[in-house]
Amino acid sequence: MTHDELLERVSDYISSECDCESCNFINGPYKALRAVVELHKPDGQSKPFPDWANCCGEAYPCQTIQAIEKELSK
Repeated sequence: MTHDELLERVSDYISSECDCESCNFINGPYKALRAVVELHKPDGQSKPFPDWANCCGEAYPCQTIQAIEKELSK
C-alpha cells in the first residue's frame, strides 16, 4: 500500500471534522494515528531502486508503517 493510500485509509476512520468534545474523544486515537503516518512519509529519494524510499532512517515501509498496515488489515 502506498503512503497516500494508507493515509487515506486511516483518515476514513475519522467520523467527522467536528471539533466538539464528544467527536474529539472518538476521533482522537485515529487523528493521532494519522499524525504518525504523516510523520513516516517516505522522503522520495528512490535510490537505488524506484520502489525504495527512506523513512526515519529505514527503507519504506518502516517497521512502524508495517505494524499499522498489519493492524488495519485485520
